[in-house]
Amino acid sequence: MAELTFTGERFLPTLTGEIWLEHWHRYHFAALAARGARVLDVASGEGYGTALLAATATSVVGVDASSEAIAHARSAYSALGNVEFVAGDCAKLPFADGAFDVIVSFETIEHITAQQAFIAETRRLLAPGGMLLLSSPNKAEYTDRRGYQNPFHVAELYRDELSALLAGSYPHMAWYGQGIGFTSTILAESADRAQGELVGRTAKEAAAAAPAIEPLYFLVGCAATPEALERLRYGYSVLGDPEDAIYRDYRDTYQKFVAASETVGVFRAREAELERERAAVRASAAHDIAFIQERLDAAEQQRNSARDEADALRADGERLRIEAAGLRTLTAELGASAHTAQQAALRLTAALDEANRRYDAELKAAQATVAELTAALESERRQHREALSSRSAELDARRSWFGRGDPKNVTKRS
Repeated sequence: MAELTFTGERFLPTLTGEIWLEHWHRYHFAALAARGARVLDVASGEGYGTALLAATATSVVGVDASSEAIAHARSAYSALGNVEFVAGDCAKLPFADGAFDVIVSFETIEHITAQQAFIAETRRLLAPGGMLLLSSPNKAEYTDRRGYQNPFHVAELYRDELSALLAGSYPHMAWYGQGIGFTSTILAESADRAQGELVGRTAKEAAAAAPAIEPLYFLVGCAATPEALERLRYGYSVLGDPEDAIYRDYRDTYQKFVAASETVGVFRAREAELERERAAVRASAAHDIAFIQERLDAAEQQRNSARDEADALRADGERLRIEAAGLRTLTAELGASAHTAQQAALRLTAALDEANRRYDAELKAAQATVAELTAALESERRQHREALSSRSAELDARRSWFGRGDPKNVTKRS
């Protein structure tokens, strides 16, 4: 058997809670009107409702656009001899005119855009005296008041919109409202006590309360003749919650709410403390921010000064580049002049070396000449001394000779 997965759009009978009550109750209510009738269940889905209707109907056909759902339903409810499942489009159903006494379509119309074609198609398929029973979420309550948007609904309707849509094909309608609420239940242990009362929800009281209590869903019986609506001769229907699933969910939720409220109290106290801490942090942060801003302003001033200095340095650099270019030109010129001067110096050095060489040669020649002259002079001096010495000896001899005579004569001679 092909298993179906709950996506949020198609109800599965394994679900529990509020959604279980809503869907099952609609089919139980329809089963009352389907007694002994040929029934068509449009958008039969998983097939559980079609199977439930088969308990009172002569025959039931479930039709759905999903081939997967049809395959599942055929397998799951194959044991039922008066049930058939057929794939089809609700706006163009594959059945003959007047083939059904009752057509049931729950939570279908809000999922399609071809609503008028669908309603006209149900009118075509109903036999004389037949009835359509459909449900539709009350947009004013389901969406507007709850602030909820069902992503699978493409065209929800307000009551007047639904009424106008149905009136185009059905002049007679019987309206019911469906909603979920808590009740206190008193049940007799004895099975023979079948009668009872619905306290606080008699037809009169329900009518008086209607303006204040909006149903979550509308169930509307539609027919071409008022007699056909006799199938819906029941003023109310209540489906019990045997496991008290909704109340248990409420109780668990309430207990969680109480616990959460206590936690919220602790949280709020902690939040107040955190707010004080945050205020202190904000004050400290404001001081730090002011300090940082001052530092940033100072840094901005330093940056501006550095930018000015950089501009001045760039200007100096440009001037120095110009001067360097001039110096390179001057250096080149000086280099050329230095080369010329170097060549001249080399020439002067060579001339000086030549002059020194000549000077040294002439000096040596002069020194040689002086030496010769000195030697000659020394020779002449020696000869002169020798001559003088000889002359002095000769004179001494003469004085000595003349002294042997008259000394006076000698004196006179001398």
